[in-house]
Amino acid sequence: MSDVLFKCWMCTKSLAISDKGSGKIVYCPDCSKQLTVPYPKIFYNCPSCDCSLSSPEEYAQTTLACPNCDTDITVPELSEETAEEHNVAPPSPQNDNNNP
Repeated sequence: MSDVLFKCWMCTKSLAISDKGSGKIVYCPDCSKQLTVPYPKIFYNCPSCDCSLSSPEEYAQTTLACPNCDTDITVPELSEETAEEHNVAPPSPQNDNNNP
């Protein structure tokens, strides 16, 4: 089990919700905007406190704050190994302007 780390799209506050909340409606504690908790695809640990975390694929390479120790964490890229381990879809293909 891990916390899903994501940002409020209105005020950009870092939020952490139990992965059991994925798909549910929550309200941002700072701006009160209604948000849907995203489904995570990237699973990782905080390098400072070893807390189990997860984020949606679109947050790869985004900096978020650990909900336990407030350390800034750069969300890693989704790897095929991680996708298989957590039974999620593999990484989306990168757009290559040289290939039609």
